[in-house]
This record gives sequence, C-alpha cells and structure tokens, in this order.
Amino acid sequence: MALLVAPFFLLSARGRARLWERFGFWNLPRDSYVWFHGASLGEVNGLLPLIRGMRKAFPGARFLLTATSVTGLERGAAEVDQVRLLPFDCSWFFAHAFGQSQCKALIITETELWPALIHEAKNRSAKLCLVNGIISDYSLPWYRRLGPLVRRELSRFDLILCSSETSRQRFVELGAQAATTFVTGNSKYDLQPSVPDAQAARQAKQKFFTAEGPLLVLGSLRPGEEDFWFPELARCIASGQVLNVVVAPRHKEKFEFFAQRLAEFGIQFRRRSEPSAKTECSVVLLDTYGELESVYSFSDVAFVGGSLVDWGGHNPLEPACYGSFVLMGPFARNVKEIVEDLRSAGALRRISGVGDVRRLLEELRNSPQALRERGEKGREVWQSHRGAGEKILARLQEVIR
Repeated sequence: MALLVAPFFLLSARGRARLWERFGFWNLPRDSYVWFHGASLGEVNGLLPLIRGMRKAFPGARFLLTATSVTGLERGAAEVDQVRLLPFDCSWFFAHAFGQSQCKALIITETELWPALIHEAKNRSAKLCLVNGIISDYSLPWYRRLGPLVRRELSRFDLILCSSETSRQRFVELGAQAATTFVTGNSKYDLQPSVPDAQAARQAKQKFFTAEGPLLVLGSLRPGEEDFWFPELARCIASGQVLNVVVAPRHKEKFEFFAQRLAEFGIQFRRRSEPSAKTECSVVLLDTYGELESVYSFSDVAFVGGSLVDWGGHNPLEPACYGSFVLMGPFARNVKEIVEDLRSAGALRRISGVGDVRRLLEELRNSPQALRERGEKGREVWQSHRGAGEKILARLQEVIR
C-alpha cells in the first residue's frame, strides 16, 4: 500500500518534505518515550496543553510527537524532545522507526486508528490512550462497515477519553471497553492565546494596516474557496467600501496560487513578506508562516477555511477565543461539536454561497459593531469550556505511572 501511495506525495513540495520518515527512517535517539500523535496542525494544537501538563507530571520523561503533516510537527516542535512524521501504516516501517527505543505510553488524539501504529505500541508494552475522542455523523457509518477490524483495535486501548457523551456511546458501540471510556471534553478549548491583551492586538494590527476600518480574515483558505470570496471582495473594493482583508492560505505551496487568483479578480494586494512600508494597501496576502493567530487577535470577522470545499473544516476556536465573529461553510464535520456550540451562542454563522458572502460584507459595512458584539459570545464559549485538559491529565496519570 505504501508503494502505491508514495508517488502521490512526490507530486508536491509538502509531500516530499521529510518523505523518508514516512518509510520509518527516523534515526531516533535510543531512549524511553511518551509518544503523542495528532494528524495535523489542528489536532496537534489540541495536544499541546496535554504535553505541557505531562511535562510537569513526568519531569524526567522524554517526549516524542508524530503527525501526518509537516505543519503539525512545526507547531509542536518546541514542546517535545523529538518530532517525526508518522510512517505509512506498515508494521516493518514502525519497527524500524522506533528501533531499540522503548515507549512508556502512546497518546493519540481524536480517531487516528492506524492498526500498525497500535500494534507497535502494544508490542512495546506501551499504555495506549486516546484523547479528544470524537466519532462524527459522517464517519460513524464507515466505522460500522469495518466492524470487526475497528472492534479489535478499540479493544486494545487502555483508556479512551471522549469529547462528548454522544461520541462515548459510539466508541462503546464500536468495541471500546465501557469501563475505560469516559467523557472529559476537548482540550482544544484549552488553547492559550499567544496575544495576551487588546493593547498587544492593536500593536500587531499596526504592522499590517495603517487605515482604520473593519478587518476580515480569510483563514486557512483552500483552493476553490476564493471563488466564493474574491468576486465579492472585488465588488466591495470597487464600490469604495472601507475594509481591511487578510488572505491566509492553509499551506505555503499555495501562496502563489492565491496571489495569481487575487490578480485575476483585479484585487490590488501586498504580500506580508514585502517591506512593511506598504501598509496602506487594504488587502494583505499572508505569505509567511506562524502569524495567523496574531491576525485573528485583531480581526472583526474570520472565515475559517476548509469548510466551503469539502475538507471537513479547521478549528473555529482559534479566532473565537479572541472575540472574532466566525464564519464557516457547510463542510465542518471535523469540528462539528465546536461549531454547534459557537452557533448556538450566536458567535458563528454558516455560509454556503456567494449570496451569503455578499450579505455578510454588507453587514460588515453597515453594522460592524453588532458583529463584534456577537463575536464576544465566542470568547465566552471558549472560556466556559476550558478545563478539559485538567480532566484529561488526571485520567492519563491514573493509567501512566
């Protein structure tokens, strides 16, 4: 299977990065590790509060983080001792990757149920734990079809900690042990904002814009989503509407794609990587890495991408924790529970077409303060759900000694 999949990774720079690690060539220093695994950036963000807590609980332990994307590794690299890309799901690759090292525990987030990964952890007598567990309406039928395979893998876990009671019931139905499956919430809510206060946010905004006016962020944008936004942005700018916009592609290799698309729609923009003297331009292409959270901190409205095209949506808490009013498309299965919490509070709106975009931009022109007030409800949702990390850590320490 790995040989069939590997050619697809060669087609992009992101896929080629650290490709040998996907075949188990880790060159991992021999040690005993507490191993964390999250699929990509969003899942790793949910693991960070747990990694920091485990550092305090086990000060002498060595920590390994794996992910299936380079961006996930980059996000967590400063928090752990080693980072590696997860190998393709082959027992030989995992055995070769880990070599003579030992594994005290493997902590997986959400539903990364890779059989070879689970086998390797149990083969090394590791405690196997799943946190932030979620089984969506979308994925449940697929897991049911896999039946015995899913049941076998779930039965091997020492601990499963779920985001909600609905997910807990689904895990048990699919084969998890009821006695070791609990509801503890989602540690994504424990995200600690890196921009500490309003003054710091204002200072960050001054690095991007000199003109006043509401700020719209198109965050984690995926190809295809510009077709909903760029025509309406071009119309607004041509009409003289005062509006600042940050366009933030999800991946580095798409910077040029979105630059070309902005030009095609006749939208004048500047790149963030250009000299800061050009801050008079009202549209900025965020072609740098690691600044999106800072931009969210001073945004009025934030569209969270991967949701107008079918990628399952990215984490809306990242802008919501700063009081930004959140927009998401219909494809948000990866973050369904969080989306519903924010929507119920009035802090998030679902959009599905150009008409929705047009109405939002008109509202942003006519009553930006009302949107900002609704965005503050998102900050309240984030604050009310914090504390899941402490519950998860308490359960983990009962199992990992």
